[in-house]
Amino acid sequence: MVTRLSFVLVAAAVAGNSVALAQRETTTLVGQWTSETYVSGETGVVTLSFFPNGTYSRKSVVVTEFGWVLAANELLIAPVLEKKDSDIKYGKAAAMDVSFLGDSIIARAGGKELVLRRITGEVPEGHLLGRWESISDENETVVQDFRADGKLIVSVTQSREAGRYVVDDGTISVNTQIPMPTRKKWKFKLSGSSLLLYMSQRLPPLELKKADDQLATQRSY
Repeated sequence: MVTRLSFVLVAAAVAGNSVALAQRETTTLVGQWTSETYVSGETGVVTLSFFPNGTYSRKSVVVTEFGWVLAANELLIAPVLEKKDSDIKYGKAAAMDVSFLGDSIIARAGGKELVLRRITGEVPEGHLLGRWESISDENETVVQDFRADGKLIVSVTQSREAGRYVVDDGTISVNTQIPMPTRKKWKFKLSGSSLLLYMSQRLPPLELKKADDQLATQRSY
């Protein structure tokens, strides 16, 4: 009887420790994590957010930098090929005709038309300055930041997902609900402000850095 009672107590203690460990892991994961990869003039940015209510969101964005000049109704943009200190090497410029209609821009080039809508307040120094948003032919969200220093930062959202997650003994069990229901498991390791995420056995881990600890009162969707 004593032996059986001891076994029950030990089992309860082990279960309690496992629950406590999972809770600590979940608390440590809560926040926003980002990873950046630079390849051939483009920066790939992955943002992974874990929320305290058991939901998560992930977004993949490709960021490209250009130079821009606006003369009358002609907009010239050239991709940045190389940056070294303050020296910037640009590629071949492309020209497009632009017209302004309230808080919208209509850009035309090569027989195609793109409509951009302003998502920031108008800047008195230049009507084109600020942040504009459009939808690509592939139904991707495109954000364009025209800066006063002549730089154009174009961010293309390639994928989004959101759902629920559970943490248990170094594994994140993900139940994706958006864009389509799927289930997967990610192994992970935490080291200071870094998160190593093993999303595939065939690929090296994705390293993310803690970006924001202000998600404790937010929801993902």
